[in-house]
Amino acid sequence: MNIFLLGNGYDLHHNFPTRYIDFLNVVDFIIENEGTTFSTVGEVFSNPQLQDKNKFIKDAYEKHSRIYDDVNLNQEEFKQMLELAKKNIWFKYFNETRNKELCWIDFEKEIAVVINAFENFFEKTNGNSDGVFVKNNIFHFDISKYPEDAMVRFIIKKFNFFFEKDNSSDAMFATFSGGVLQKIHKSYCIEQYVGSKCFVLNFEKIVSELYDSLRELSQILKLYLKLFIETPTKRYNEMGIKAKCRSWSKADRVVTFNYTNTYENLYGNTSSIYHIHGEVKENIILGVNPDEKDELSNIDTMFVCFKKYFQRVYHKTDLKYLREFHEIIEMNNFDCGNVLNVIGHSLDITDKDIIAELFYSCRKINIWYHEKSVVASYIKNLVEIFGKKEFDKIRREKELEFLPQAEIEWEYPKL
Repeated sequence: MNIFLLGNGYDLHHNFPTRYIDFLNVVDFIIENEGTTFSTVGEVFSNPQLQDKNKFIKDAYEKHSRIYDDVNLNQEEFKQMLELAKKNIWFKYFNETRNKELCWIDFEKEIAVVINAFENFFEKTNGNSDGVFVKNNIFHFDISKYPEDAMVRFIIKKFNFFFEKDNSSDAMFATFSGGVLQKIHKSYCIEQYVGSKCFVLNFEKIVSELYDSLRELSQILKLYLKLFIETPTKRYNEMGIKAKCRSWSKADRVVTFNYTNTYENLYGNTSSIYHIHGEVKENIILGVNPDEKDELSNIDTMFVCFKKYFQRVYHKTDLKYLREFHEIIEMNNFDCGNVLNVIGHSLDITDKDIIAELFYSCRKINIWYHEKSVVASYIKNLVEIFGKKEFDKIRREKELEFLPQAEIEWEYPKL
């Protein structure tokens, strides 16, 4: 079998703006220009204000202007994306703190930073730590006593949905941050036990709302991808415009971590593709990777809903892979004739389980790179996944090559 393993770099090589920073820039631009009527994708992507902020958007428009100018924006979905983004606490946090060209792995790491901050905050507000005391049924926590936790203080102040916004009687807890008193709404407090008159933070409710907001962010992302990526690639197909790539045109099986259907829409093969993290028209996985805490026998499951392995099971995004493709892999031995083409995937350890399975099931492995300098990071990541000894064995027993990405040609119908 000829197997493709696709990552976000596959869409980027086709000049589609699917980076985390593209998503933030475009949606932020739409919020800033609320009230302006945008009828087509081209009217958004061709705007000089957006192009000055994001050069990749400019390049994408120059490459695909013929399609973008022709694709109408679904106004109902466009408005829904705008309204959700304006009030979403995760979108607001990422939009205010972005300071570099982040990719999706960095995006997931940023989510992990927030989750770790809340874990740290909960540990210090459990009623037993220094700086915590109860007085007149009011909870006081002086977070400024923990100077080493500057990031925790910063994040908790950003995600302040459980703080009371005014001086109403609905405030029960008080926190001090750098000498500033911040009150916590009583709906986020629970009595430690009935009749104790001792109140503690309702951790479960805070986590639940934090997760619900992250799922809402995934809905905003799906709407962005549907409006600005999925619909244009479908339009290519409808207009009879074909993407041509001799090295990448034919696959027997496609395993992709992308939410988009770029391969299906541009190359027409839809029967044997597996979206491990979901796709635009269904649920998508947006979360963090497991760590050493997930291996403990007494695992704390309070934040488990943020883990990608939990979401895969809950939303059943990898079920087709497990039932169909996984069985095909198991039927092949170590010396089978399968060929694996890794296209646009960083081979980061975050996807270790599936990467290892695919590597072991193939005789020949082609890793396509967009520039020579990234080959070193691919090697580093593979050593991290397999270890030096096992990686040397793979190099010895299989055909492993690093190849420059193939050129994409666009074939337009004759007028």
